[in-house]
Amino acid sequence: MKPSKTKWTKNSYWEWHSKQFRESLYILKFDPDKPPSRKNRRRTKPEKAMCEILQDLFIEYEIEYPIAFCRRWKYYDFKIGENILIEVDGDYIHGNSDVVENKSFLHKKNQKNDTEKNFIARVRGYKLLRFWESDLYNQPDYVKDNILDAVHNETR
Repeated sequence: MKPSKTKWTKNSYWEWHSKQFRESLYILKFDPDKPPSRKNRRRTKPEKAMCEILQDLFIEYEIEYPIAFCRRWKYYDFKIGENILIEVDGDYIHGNSDVVENKSFLHKKNQKNDTEKNFIARVRGYKLLRFWESDLYNQPDYVKDNILDAVHNETR
């Protein structure tokens, strides 16, 4: 609480207020034992296509797998086995160079987030498989082969 007899200047009040606000965010947002659930959100079309591929391969999977890192949760689209994560990237949203010529702020922001997720997965000992939306629709056998190879190499 703010002291009652302190003379507040405009800057000192806002410094105190912003500090209190930042501290409250840490308390409210991050619980290292219980991530907020995202399992009930709607699946995108590429995520639905990946679900179908995993079901065709008879592979059990977990949707929206959370990993805590630097007081935040990062969610990966799928987790299979003990240490394999799968991310399905939309061609437009994630800036596939075959689809998007001039990348906007949104594309750059998503690519930065993807790079961060790659780093987190590697540091935590997970193998991360990334597939473009176009690969799911145009080359499903390529996707299936990569997944089967990763699962086979994990069991060795």
